[in-house]
Amino acid sequence: MKTAQDTDEDGRHQAIQTELTAQIGMTKRGSRYGELGVTGIDEGIARQDVVLNVRSTNAAYIMYWHKMCLEISVLMSSGMIAVGTFGLDKSSATISVRIALVVGFLLASAAAAWLILKISAVVQEHRAILVRVDKFDRLFAKDAYLKGESLYPESWESFDAVRMDIVPKWSMFLVIATFIIMSVISMVR
Repeated sequence: MKTAQDTDEDGRHQAIQTELTAQIGMTKRGSRYGELGVTGIDEGIARQDVVLNVRSTNAAYIMYWHKMCLEISVLMSSGMIAVGTFGLDKSSATISVRIALVVGFLLASAAAAWLILKISAVVQEHRAILVRVDKFDRLFAKDAYLKGESLYPESWESFDAVRMDIVPKWSMFLVIATFIIMSVISMVR
């Protein structure tokens, strides 16, 4: 026999299930989770677990690719510095050797810039996925979490990831600056 407390508990459970269904847009019929025997509140939790996994995986990839940008720029720049300062006696180098050195610096810089641009495109794709996940979580919707405002600024919903991402920019700057400095030093000394 159900008590009043049990009825209240069932009502709260049904209200939570209805709210999750409305927020996530789930349907019991035709859902991938329904095939696994997951329905109602369990389906909402399963979907939220997927969203959290997607968010953490993409954030980890962004950090990895940022690290790769920095490693490429530091590796290429330090290589140019090592070759330009320790690898060659410039006092006895002919002009053709110096030009060959600058061409080598140019090729190394071009390779680094190409890799950094490729990485920047991958980072932009991962950031776009994160924006989609944040839209799913209603982090841009007014009144979803905070009264009268959204949890995230609305400008974040349509930002340009390449324009805002400073890691590839600084990586590119380091490579270009090293190329210019080492080319000038190679030709002057």
